[in-house]
Amino acid sequence: MNDAVEQIEIYSEEITEDLKIDELDLRDKQMELPALRHKWVGRLIRGKHSKVKLEKLRKETIAENVSSAKIAPIDLSDRALYEKAKHHSSVRVIDEELRQTELLIDYLERVERIFMNMGFDIKNLLEIIKLETT
Repeated sequence: MNDAVEQIEIYSEEITEDLKIDELDLRDKQMELPALRHKWVGRLIRGKHSKVKLEKLRKETIAENVSSAKIAPIDLSDRALYEKAKHHSSVRVIDEELRQTELLIDYLERVERIFMNMGFDIKNLLEIIKLETT
């Protein structure tokens, strides 16, 4: 789980920079908002793609473990072989990677919501500035 936590820390620092707004660069930040959204949505999609690849790898690894276990002289049912294969060390490594990827995806989904609401936040800031200057 360390990898996901480290990646979240890196992303958190980057997001802090992306979300910094002051009165002087408000217009610039508003104009770069679509590009920022694109960057973070792209990372979210890449995370989801990684999850799909890991799930496929997990199924393939379980299938390989089941087929290699069928060669053994002890005859077990397919269900028992499947359950045994799910607990193989190679599958546990993939399961841990899947958990890390899911954590990262959850984080990036929340980041996406922040950037979706940022347009409203900028609009509200502009309204406050207008009220202060009139």
